[in-house]
Amino acid sequence: MLFAVRRCRQIILILGFLLPSLLLAAKQPAALILHDGPANSGEGMIAAREAANLMGHFGYAATVLAADRYSAGQAAPFQAVFVVGMDDKSVIPAPLLADLARREETTCWINQCLGQLTANPAVAERLGFTCGESDDDTGLDTVKYRGFALPKTDEGINHLRILDPKKTEVLATASTGKESEPFVVRSGRFW
Repeated sequence: MLFAVRRCRQIILILGFLLPSLLLAAKQPAALILHDGPANSGEGMIAAREAANLMGHFGYAATVLAADRYSAGQAAPFQAVFVVGMDDKSVIPAPLLADLARREETTCWINQCLGQLTANPAVAERLGFTCGESDDDTGLDTVKYRGFALPKTDEGINHLRILDPKKTEVLATASTGKESEPFVVRSGRFW
């Protein structure tokens, strides 16, 4: 339960970065929120429903779908697509990865499995960053954003490597006080 609360806080923090641009971009907003794990249970589904609930407060009609039920082209009519990965061992379906590799509309990847998308060299080149392995024991305990230091309630992180700082903006970093690394990044309309 504590793990789910921590992940909920992460989702709220990331959506706080993203929502202002979404509100400016869409006339009749709709968001597709995809999650890993079972369709009707588990942390992925819970986190996706929490994100959908939050999006509803901003006028978005949210559709929640298990990633393994995604069909090629399904993201096209949505102004925003979120991928919520809660299990670093999940396999993201090839049609979803292919569609996201080409997608130019707002896309937000929350938490795990981003490395499956950035493993495609063309995607890494376009976005200007890659995502390596996740690490749950880093000692990273603070998120720094716009001069504020916020407590980070779990030590886990997805190791992001910036390839091209002209394409990728680091919005927030995670730190131990001595070391820091990218925590939230944006490349165009990809968060």
